[in-house]
Amino acid sequence: QNENSITLRYLGISNRKIREKPFYRYRLSGLDTNWTYTNDRNVHYINLPGGEYTFTTMARNKNGKWSSTPARFTFSIARKFTDSWLFYALLVAVGLILVLGTFFFAASRSSS
Repeated sequence: QNENSITLRYLGISNRKIREKPFYRYRLSGLDTNWTYTNDRNVHYINLPGGEYTFTTMARNKNGKWSSTPARFTFSIARKFTDSWLFYALLVAVGLILVLGTFFFAASRSSS
């Protein structure tokens, strides 16, 4: 497992014995736009891009009603250095140094 992957486990309390319909629903804000319905009690996300996320899950009771207050867990995945503004600034600086260095080198050779 790498730093851009996460496994989340959750549990709803119920005396429900037959699970003919999905018992849980969840979504990850920042990634999922729709709810995912399932009877599983865990979810695994892999290769998440850097950013802030909130995992939200709800359980359905024996009467088919979803919990009124969802469970939430907020976490962040560090951005890669190559996705940072500092990386792009360094890239521009190195590019400028190369261009200016080439220009000054060519100018000094032509004046000699």
